[in-house]
Amino acid sequence: MENLSENRLPDIRRTIIVDASIHKVWQAVATSEGIAAWFMPNDFKPVQGHKFYLDAGPLGLTPCKLTLIEPPKRLSFEWGKDWQLTFELSDLGGQTEITIVHSGWETNKVAESGRLHTVVYERMTQGWTVLINRLVRRAINKKNNQVISINSGDIDMRQTTLQVTGMMCNHCVKSVEEALNVLGASGRVDLNRGTVFIEYDENKVTMEAMKDAIEYLGYDVS
Repeated sequence: MENLSENRLPDIRRTIIVDASIHKVWQAVATSEGIAAWFMPNDFKPVQGHKFYLDAGPLGLTPCKLTLIEPPKRLSFEWGKDWQLTFELSDLGGQTEITIVHSGWETNKVAESGRLHTVVYERMTQGWTVLINRLVRRAINKKNNQVISINSGDIDMRQTTLQVTGMMCNHCVKSVEEALNVLGASGRVDLNRGTVFIEYDENKVTMEAMKDAIEYLGYDVS
């Protein structure tokens, strides 16, 4: 048990408060349509023990299993052979607190993708920031609901062009541009050239964070 504990990485845990009812948020995290809107296409069903797939595009189908469901407050599912995702909701009287926990990280383990857990862990630490904003904007924020954030610092705009391999369709364009937009950057994808032109404020987002966000989607950045 001691060695196992030493080999584990901390869970990735994110908590936000949104201006939406708990029932609306539950629809976004506990229905097939809701999950597809912000995470991945799937054949999820809200039945404990149900086995389903998440469609990760170029990375293929990932088998999952719903291990716990307590509407409208909590659900957990196994994500492939490596990880567990847990969603916890708390009703704040017109607002909802959402806590997402991504667990199962081990320092010396190789994921099904062939990458070390430590490598994926670093990407997902940033990736969950992108995903949570997508959850709010696509599945919850149909009109005016927002995640409250504070921005500071003088504007220091920069421009760069990244070579990105694996973008093949309009869905790829939308995913990459939205991931950058969530980070506060403006991206324009050129499918023919396989490039992304980016304008960004150095005080608000780093080059590493933007590359990680694109690579999280399954594309290679150079």
